[in-house]
Amino acid sequence: MESVGHVLFMVERCEDSRESMAVRASEGNGDEDDCMLTSPSSPVAPFLQAEGDDGGRRQEEQDNFKVTAPQNVVGIVGQDTILPCIVSSTKPLDTPEVQWKNLIDGHLENIYTYGQFGGEPVQKYRGRTSVPGDGFATGNVSLTLKNVQPADEGRYICIVESRDWMDESDTWLSIAGTGEVFIEILGSQGKGLELACRSHGWFPEPTVRWVTENEQELSADTETHQDSEKLFSVLSRITVTEEQVGKVTCQILNPLVQMTKKTTVCLSGLKWMEVNPC
Repeated sequence: MESVGHVLFMVERCEDSRESMAVRASEGNGDEDDCMLTSPSSPVAPFLQAEGDDGGRRQEEQDNFKVTAPQNVVGIVGQDTILPCIVSSTKPLDTPEVQWKNLIDGHLENIYTYGQFGGEPVQKYRGRTSVPGDGFATGNVSLTLKNVQPADEGRYICIVESRDWMDESDTWLSIAGTGEVFIEILGSQGKGLELACRSHGWFPEPTVRWVTENEQELSADTETHQDSEKLFSVLSRITVTEEQVGKVTCQILNPLVQMTKKTTVCLSGLKWMEVNPC
């Protein structure tokens, strides 16, 4: 996929719904997680043992509802991203509550907790998150995460509980970033002309190719650097000779979303050392 002025937002929905349960472990006071997730595929999975008739009743209630979410969502750096979470139930919800948590770099933390009478995110996520106002009526309890950055990449867990049941589903959020591509003249280099291709704002680390109009790949010296926000900058240099007149293109590829950004310049015939946009 190639693009010059647009970026891609992609959400891959989960094909197979997973059923699981969660049980509160303790009443914590901080932002640390206080919930044990008991699905075998859940990010954390201690054992939960049913006891007698109560276990059977809970299983019966469990069969009447489901919480589903896509396995993977891709968010674009600087844009708002919706983490879908849908509740389906054959019975009215009795005192429902939704908890959103995330697991990033092995650390489980609270994001947002709310019930029928409202709620709010923890301090870290205030101003960066929102939830639908009619979520309990429509079953849409998705979380919107604003202005996503590479540091937001990780697993997000949607937990819905009522008086008689709990269920959860989790989504992996991947982050993709692209940047504009620029070519500049660095000057003469031996019998050739040195060109540089620069770009910033990429995530994850991109790949760079220089090609001629005949798709001949040119040898390049490429460096990538990652800043404090985890975004990658690219500097790639080539030296072209008089025999390589015509169009020369710098292509930068985001491997996650398979998006290519590129810029092309023209090296004129007799004035081959003059570089013009194509």
